[in-house]
Amino acid sequence: MISVLTDPVLPIFAIAIIGYLLGRTGHATEENARIVNRFCMSIPMPVLVFGLLARSDFDAFVWDKLLVYAAGEAIVFTLVFLTARKVFACTVTEAVLLGVCGAFSNTVMYILPISQLVYGVDAVGSVVSVIVLDILFLFAGSLIFLELHGNEAWRPGVIVGKLARMPLIVAIVLGLATGLMGLDLPGPAETFINFNGDAAPPIALFALGVVLSKTRMSADPVVLTVGAIKMLAFPALVWAVFSVVSPGWDPQTQQFILTAAGPAGAMAFSMALLYDVRADRIAQIIVGTSALTLLSLALVLSL
Repeated sequence: MISVLTDPVLPIFAIAIIGYLLGRTGHATEENARIVNRFCMSIPMPVLVFGLLARSDFDAFVWDKLLVYAAGEAIVFTLVFLTARKVFACTVTEAVLLGVCGAFSNTVMYILPISQLVYGVDAVGSVVSVIVLDILFLFAGSLIFLELHGNEAWRPGVIVGKLARMPLIVAIVLGLATGLMGLDLPGPAETFINFNGDAAPPIALFALGVVLSKTRMSADPVVLTVGAIKMLAFPALVWAVFSVVSPGWDPQTQQFILTAAGPAGAMAFSMALLYDVRADRIAQIIVGTSALTLLSLALVLSL
């Protein structure tokens, strides 16, 4: 885990630290962070999402175990959402994104590199299947809700028109269709996806660092509760369910539990900035879980 911490985790998150320092010294503002985040969600992120879906080998997914993991995500999302609404009186939009924090692990930047190091580059199909699951349901579902929330014009034509103008939704639909049909992307398309898609994570993390520099860190009950659910309750739940429905400790099961034990993904933060949802708590959850989950990941890998 020390090897994983020094490379790739710390080098990846170094851009967030740079954003934090620039924010603290006044060289970057929260408005700057919102602008670069909007660019990220308009071009690099859709390119990244399209590439992930288009290249996925759906036939290799372990569907029964993926459904177990999906059930765990649904339970955790619902638990966090209801807790945020009923206990802490959060707005509906913030509660949705807090639910995403609880159920959406940082698979692309955190869990996938660790898994490739532990299991091998060609043996991380379970982690890849979770990435696809999260894109299609947690990410797309939350994005659609935020886009349509408060919109009184719920006519089908209006809804379809709004969704068709959302780059991320278009990327998800096209990427899913490409992946399911097994189409091979031409060389220039691969180059375009690699070059532009790789820009999405560092831009999102830079914006996270800038906003965090303007955030007063505190023992917020919402942050502590959602963080505890993400780091402890979610992996424990996935482990317990797998122990009942799929006894044994094979690499596929371990990858699903490892993913559940990962830190909250930055996607919730990017959506919060894009739709003007309160982002300070979400930023703290992401940073806090990213720092603390190395211990839980080490525990899972040692079992």
